[in-house]
Amino acid sequence: MTRVMELLADKNLSILEVSEKAGFTNQRYFSTVFKQANGMTPSKYRQEHFS
Repeated sequence: MTRVMELLADKNLSILEVSEKAGFTNQRYFSTVFKQANGMTPSKYRQEHFS
């Protein structure tokens, strides 16, 4: 997940691009796994931590 956090910091990357670079083939699954691990969606995490 550390790599995902670094990718989310790059606002030039879409959530889809982040999920693909993290090795996920399905954005919905990526968001589900991320939310289970972090308590919020990748979009919400990006908004709260990198705004």
